[in-house]
Amino acid sequence: MSTSKKTAKILLPSKENLKLLASKLTEGHLVAIPTETVYGLAANAFLADSILNVFQTKERPHFDPLILHFPSSYLKSDNPLRSLEKNQIINLSDYSETLIKKINALLKHFCPGPLTILLHKGARVSDLITSGLKTVAIRFPSHPVAQSLLELVDFPLAAPSANRFNHISPTTTAHVLSELGTRIEYILEGDACEVGVESTVLYPSEKEMIILRPGKISQDEIEKFTEVKTFLHSTNSKTIQSPGALETHYAPRKPFFRSEVNLDSLSQKEFTNQIQKKLNHSKKIGLLLFQSDALLLKQKNETYEFDPIFVLSKNHSDIESAKNLFKYVRLLDESSANVLLTEPCPYSTGLGDAITDRLKKASKSL
Repeated sequence: MSTSKKTAKILLPSKENLKLLASKLTEGHLVAIPTETVYGLAANAFLADSILNVFQTKERPHFDPLILHFPSSYLKSDNPLRSLEKNQIINLSDYSETLIKKINALLKHFCPGPLTILLHKGARVSDLITSGLKTVAIRFPSHPVAQSLLELVDFPLAAPSANRFNHISPTTTAHVLSELGTRIEYILEGDACEVGVESTVLYPSEKEMIILRPGKISQDEIEKFTEVKTFLHSTNSKTIQSPGALETHYAPRKPFFRSEVNLDSLSQKEFTNQIQKKLNHSKKIGLLLFQSDALLLKQKNETYEFDPIFVLSKNHSDIESAKNLFKYVRLLDESSANVLLTEPCPYSTGLGDAITDRLKKASKSL
């Protein structure tokens, strides 16, 4: 980890700056980059010291594998998987032509975009990246700034989220600066991330598709497109390790609790009983709401100070809720509230599974 206390430079994505950062990555420096999901901490995937620096900078345990990011030029090939295999990124020797065809179709349809696919790794992929596993996670981000940078280097970028391990994922350069500002040298500006939660991680096999981490691309979308049975967090996935699959993740520093029902549906007595059991009689509570009426909640529980209160989407949109999720959790964490409280995600389609997954990993149930 760098001992320098200098603050990272935020660079606009000009041609000159992109060339500079491509050169820095080639030399082994780390660069925080925007993607459509969250900001990533990018490193040259073919330099062991650079990969080690990612783990050290993030304080990330070595058993948590990284995702490799590639330029969309691979997708122009008739057979993107064979192109990756030719470059010794993946190994397709155990895959049938039928499965290869299905995975290529997935890549052509959903990528570039927020989809990560877990495949058998090739000879050029370090065990450091895969945490000693036989599989490697690959993805083609759709963010134009990320793609511009990827096209300038002749190696994939290993890029986990640009935050310290287990902390809230960053969706703006300001978030990255807060997390890693004195630990890295460069942050590439790309505005606020469009999606706001990490990519869907998919493990394809001959008979089924297993979603190891839900994201914007849903179980229904994958199953409909592939016509292959798709499982979300199948029991089979217990034997498959994946980036972002740890039980605790994305967590604020303050105590963060999750109600199993909408908060305004609780009577004052019910609310107080839950608060007293879990929140140590705290009076100032930060709220993250989906559907509850904040005014009604205040009227029912006048003994508590609810401040601040964030409504993820006033239009009840799963897309807007996902985009705001990490931003609002971070603002709650930085507030003067003693404890944080959220209610359950109400969405059963679209990004609902992804939002529920992130909340469960970031909070404890009341």
